[in-house]
Amino acid sequence: MQRVLISVEGQTEEIFVRDVLAPHLADAGVAARHVILKTKRPAGAPTTQLESAIQGSLGDRRLCPYLQVHEFEALVFAAPSHVATRAGSAALEGQLADIARSLGGPERVDDGPHTAPSKRLASLWPGYTKTLDGPAIVKAAGLAAIRAQCPHLDAWISGLEALGR
Repeated sequence: MQRVLISVEGQTEEIFVRDVLAPHLADAGVAARHVILKTKRPAGAPTTQLESAIQGSLGDRRLCPYLQVHEFEALVFAAPSHVATRAGSAALEGQLADIARSLGGPERVDDGPHTAPSKRLASLWPGYTKTLDGPAIVKAAGLAAIRAQCPHLDAWISGLEALGR
C-alpha cells in the first residue's frame, strides 16, 4: 500500500481528509494521513501555476501538489441538494446551484473578499457551521458527486488513486 501525507490548512479540511478522502483512497490502495499546516497563497497567483512551481522546485515525482482554488466551502457548492436538506430549506438548493452555475462551477465560487464561499453560505444559511456542516454535506453527497462538479479536485484525486495501482 502506498502512503501519502496530505497537508491541510485547518480543521474543516482535516475532517474532509480523515472522514471522506482517506477511506476512499484506502479502497484504491493508498494510505492517506493528514497534517495541519498554516498556508497562504499569494493574492492573484493562479493555482495551476503555483502547483507547477512547487512540483518543479522540489523535483520529486512523489509530490502531488493540490491547492484548493478557494476555500473548502467551494466543495459544498457542489452539493446544493444536500445543503438544502441539512439546512431544512428547499430554496437553498436553487440559490446555491445558480451561484455555482453563474460563476462557472463550484470551484470558482469566489469573486471578491465578501463573496467567498463561506461568506455566501453564511448569508444564505445563518446557522451554517464550517467544521460540522461542510464536511458532513460533502460526505453525504459522496466523493463521486463532488468530483463530478470539481474538475481540479478530481484530477488531483485521480493522481492519488493512481499511486495505488
